[in-house]
Amino acid sequence: MNWMCSILILVFVMSVSGGALSLAWKLLLPFLQSRADACRVYTLLKSTVWGYLLPVPVLLKELQPGYCSLCSTYAFAGVFLLFDIWCAGMVWAVVRILFLRRHLKWILQAKIPVSREEEDFLRKLTHHMGIRRRMRICRCYRAPSPCICGILKPMIILPVTAFKKEELEMILYHELVHLKKRDELWKMVFEMMGVIFWFMPSARVMKRELSRWAEAECDELCCRRYPVRKYFGQMMEMLAGDQASSFRRGDTSINGKGEFYWRVTNIVKNREKETS
Repeated sequence: MNWMCSILILVFVMSVSGGALSLAWKLLLPFLQSRADACRVYTLLKSTVWGYLLPVPVLLKELQPGYCSLCSTYAFAGVFLLFDIWCAGMVWAVVRILFLRRHLKWILQAKIPVSREEEDFLRKLTHHMGIRRRMRICRCYRAPSPCICGILKPMIILPVTAFKKEELEMILYHELVHLKKRDELWKMVFEMMGVIFWFMPSARVMKRELSRWAEAECDELCCRRYPVRKYFGQMMEMLAGDQASSFRRGDTSINGKGEFYWRVTNIVKNREKETS
């Protein structure tokens, strides 16, 4: 009984501290966007995870055996109920993650190997970027767009589309930037936070913001290597192509609401700040 009460107190305090730091980042976001580039905004976003972890050392010392004796005497049923609700929420969150992982496995069922030339091209690019990890690459009929998956054994997934050499280079460079910045690992960390603190809206919001700003940082780094018009022109062609899903098709509309429009305007604003 005491350990249940201690866990609930620990989770509650961690959620308050983490939610407060996430709220501070969200409130400062307009100022950060006007002063800093996407890389710095993304770095500050990742640092919000420490808001959940900072209270842990202090609370582990304070929550000694017998600390929650009051709970075991007067609120026995309440503590059990809260603990069961919290566990049920975590189970539901894990089931949702496993469902998404199953969808990825469904995509990989239709994979085919790439050509030897493309494998050699990827090997040269990883060597040029200073990446020593062995990279796998494949094409999938069910993949709507290029992506990277896996933490221990990363794999780049390409749609079954013929790319020119310069187009393939931009695509692979984009995905390798994600690998070099350890975006998949950070997504897993924020997924774990979303599982533990499923009752906190800030945990879900920050998880979505992480994915968004990971792409923004990757765009920023890629546009330092490639011309902005060529980089986003290639992305526009992929999003509007036959391989794109209906969601991605809707995102290509330049109406001020699409994700693609947000990414383009974010780069434009950064370029204006650099020239001013």
